[in-house]
Parts: sequence; structure tokens; C-alpha cells
Amino acid sequence: MTETAVRPTPAPSGQTSDTATQPQLRGKMGTFSLLMTALAINAPLAILAGYVPVVINAGNGLGAPIVFGILTLVILTFAVGLNAMSVRMTRPGGFYSYISLGLGRLPGLAGGFSSILLYVMLGSGTFALFGVMTANFVNNVLGIDFGNWLMWAIIGWAICLVLSLFNVELSSRILTIVMFCEIAIVVIWNLRVLTTGGAEGFAGTNPFPHLFDGSFGLALMFSALSIMGFESLQVFREETKDHQKTVPRATYIEIALIGVMYAVSAYSYIVGFSPLVALAESVDPTGSVLTSIAVYISQTFSDVVAVLLIGSTLAANLAIQNVSSRYFYSMARDGVLPRALGRVNAKHGSPMIAALVSSVVIVIAMLLPPMFGMNDVETYTFLGGVGAYCVVFIWAATSIAIIAYFRRVKDGKVTIWQSTIAPGLAGIGFLVMFVIATLNLSDLVGGGAVSTIITVASLAAFAGAGVIVGLRLRRRDPVRFARVGDQG
Repeated sequence: MTETAVRPTPAPSGQTSDTATQPQLRGKMGTFSLLMTALAINAPLAILAGYVPVVINAGNGLGAPIVFGILTLVILTFAVGLNAMSVRMTRPGGFYSYISLGLGRLPGLAGGFSSILLYVMLGSGTFALFGVMTANFVNNVLGIDFGNWLMWAIIGWAICLVLSLFNVELSSRILTIVMFCEIAIVVIWNLRVLTTGGAEGFAGTNPFPHLFDGSFGLALMFSALSIMGFESLQVFREETKDHQKTVPRATYIEIALIGVMYAVSAYSYIVGFSPLVALAESVDPTGSVLTSIAVYISQTFSDVVAVLLIGSTLAANLAIQNVSSRYFYSMARDGVLPRALGRVNAKHGSPMIAALVSSVVIVIAMLLPPMFGMNDVETYTFLGGVGAYCVVFIWAATSIAIIAYFRRVKDGKVTIWQSTIAPGLAGIGFLVMFVIATLNLSDLVGGGAVSTIITVASLAAFAGAGVIVGLRLRRRDPVRFARVGDQG
């Protein structure tokens, strides 16, 4: 028999908590399984095949490995303050909770609604990418004329929906297997290229003189989209064995692992094709990576990787869907969204209703671009670009919130490096990135002026909706408003 874990949830003064006897999220994820869940959002194999070559071609060319390195250092610096604040929190909520505690409830709600937009866009865009890759594999590789990209995207969505309804440990087991295979493939390919050398050896592959070649700004944005995912760790805190140790440890490991892996992979790509050919081959990112794997390992191995690329994208979908549902859950638990979304299934210990609703929102978002005439590539490019734009905005806001939080909450165990300097440096870096992204938004999301306007308007609308909901709550239900971001 499955026992239902019940954890009392304090209510604001003068109100009896309606969640005191409700089942709570539960799980026993350790550092490794939590790390694999977060890594799945990055989909290492899909990033290698889909974004690393793009950073080289559309970004700053041969300087791409250095961009990955620089961004990794900035994000590691950001994690210092993030982890210092996370261990002082008692409930999940991610950026929504950080911004609420640091900057106040209204900015917190703006950040929470923006985070929902972020994960809905990432989820819908990645499902579209899954559909495109699967349709291409079935129709072109297997030679079976069956289904288009949209049909396969909906099939992938349905699979992830079912898995997301159950306890997170089921998802983490599946993601662990997929991630282990992906990382092993990336490591093997890197070792083969770097020990063999390219057709021209290592001549002309020094990335340092080329740091500011091409579009340094676009390289930063695509790199940010590749490395994001670490921020999702906070929302699983109630489903880990020891969140005080597990979450910070997994955060540092993930950032360092993926940052180094993508920097090395970018360099291996350049070496493997030779500098000039690497830039040209990037026109077909996935095809060029599979070609390199066939050359340096074997054609059979390349065919296996083609299949695993589909699994990699599906794993990313599952991880993103799990994070998205927990944002809906956290905000419903605080009374911002309908209370039903804040309920936990007694048998599985999962936010089942929130998972269902967030999944429906994601699939609707995925269907909208095709309805307005976007093709398959335009659809996932636009949706992913909006997600990248949102994440840099939220990173910058969270950096400021961390500083504000520690200025108000004095803690002798926190150093000035953790409370001010590290988040301050990271915040400056993210603000610069956000300005660069805004100036280059048409390139990031594709589609010209219309897509650019939609992107800015969407972020402004979701952030504004959060503020409007907060003002309405503060006026009509002050007790409920006091629960926003509450860690009591």
C-alpha cells in the first residue's frame, strides 16, 4: 500500500490553511537523478547537433568555444547567490519565489508569469523540433511515407503528458538512462576528434583571436539557450532527499558539466571539419554533426545517434513539461492561480492537475504558429527564440532580487561575495545580454518585424498580467495576497 505523505502548511495569521491536510509533493531524488532531470532540459545531444554549429555559423565563428566558456563562468557566478538564497527557502517555486522574496510580491508575480511563458515557449518549441526530427527520420531515413511533423509533435506531446502525471521519480529514471547515453556519445565523439585531429590537423583552430568575429551577441544568446536548465532544480526541492545539499550540488555540477562539454564540442566541431569547412557545414547543423560522427566513429554509430537525437528531444520535452507544471502548482498553492492546480495526487505525489493543464497550454502554443502560416522550421525557431529572450530577462531580475533579499535579511553565514558581488556581476552580464538580445531580436526569433513585436509584446503582457493579478489580489483578498511567495 502506498502511504500518503502529509506535511502541514502554515497559513497566514487569521486563516486556517486549506492545504494542511492535503497530500504534498514527494520524491527521493538524489544529486545524480536530479542532475539528470535538469540535464534533460538541455538535451546535450540535440544541443550538439542543433545549436553548437549554429553558434559557430550564425554567431561568432571560430570564437564559439570561448563564448561557451565565458557564459559558463557568468552563470557559475550567478549560481553562487542563487544557492545561498535557495538553502534559506522552504518551498519550491523557482524564479517566482526568488523574485517575490527579494523584490516584493508584485515583481514576483511578474516574474512568475514570465517564467510560465518561458517554459511554455520552450516546451512548445521543443515539441515542434521533435516533430520535425521524427518526421525527417521516418520519411527520409526509413523511407516510410507516414505522417507530417505536426502529427509526430502531438504524439510526442501525448507521451510526455502521460509520464508527467506520475511521480517525478518515474521521469527521472527514464531521463537518467537517456542522459547517460547522450553524454557517452558526446564524450566518445570529442575524444575521437581531438585524438585524431582534422584533415588539416589543428592548424588555424585557435579560438581566442576570433572571440568578436561575426555576431558576438547572437553567439551569447544561442549559448544561453544551450546552457539553461539549471534554474529548474529549485522547483524539485520537495521531491529530493536533502534539498539543502542536493540542489546546490546539482546546480554547480550541471553548469560546469554542460558548459565545458559544449565548449569542447564546439572546438571539436571546428577541428573535425577544419575551420573554413566548419563554417560552411553549419548550414545543415544536424546533418553535419551526424556526418562527423560517421567519419570519426562509424556510419552505424551515426545511424544510432540519429535515433537517439529523437529520444534526446523527447527527454527534453518531458523535463520541460515537469518544470512547467510545477510553476503552475506553486502559484496555485499560493492562491494566484485556481486552487485545483495546487492539489497533489495522493497516490503518485505529483501535481497531476497542474501537469494536465500546463500540457494543454503548451500544445495550444505549439499549434498557434502553424495556424498563422509559419512552417515547421519557423515554428520551432520562433518559439525557442521567445524562450531564450525570456530566460535572460528572468536571470537578470533574479540577480537583482538576490542582492535585495540579502540587504534586507541579514545572515552572518553569508559572505559579501555570495550576497552582493557574485549576483551583481552576473546581473550586469545578464542585463548586457538582454540589451543585445533586444537589438538582435529579429535574428533570434526569425520572421522579421512581426515576430519581434510579438515576442516583446508577449513578455510584456505576461509580466503585466502578473502585476494586474497581484493588484487585484491585494485589493480584494489581502490575506491571499500575503501568501504570494510565502516561505512560512
